[in-house]
Amino acid sequence: MKRTFGRRHLKRRWRDAGGGSPTVLITDVELPEGIDGSQIAERCREDHRKLRVITSRSARCPESLMLQKPSCPEDIVSAVRRVASDRA
Repeated sequence: MKRTFGRRHLKRRWRDAGGGSPTVLITDVELPEGIDGSQIAERCREDHRKLRVITSRSARCPESLMLQKPSCPEDIVSAVRRVASDRA
């Protein structure tokens, strides 16, 4: 069964998580149950145009930084710092 995440669903989830303006989204492109991380990134960018995305596969998620899997915590922190500093 393929699940999709519409804009209203994502806004509600974001609000429930505390809201604010996100800086970085970290996602895998291929998620379980047919969820597509590139679609999540695209929908999040509709409301947050400066959102930076880090993914494990960038070919299907344009304008994202790719991390190799598995990634150690230090690599993830370094990637977040790198894309966050490019946000301005």
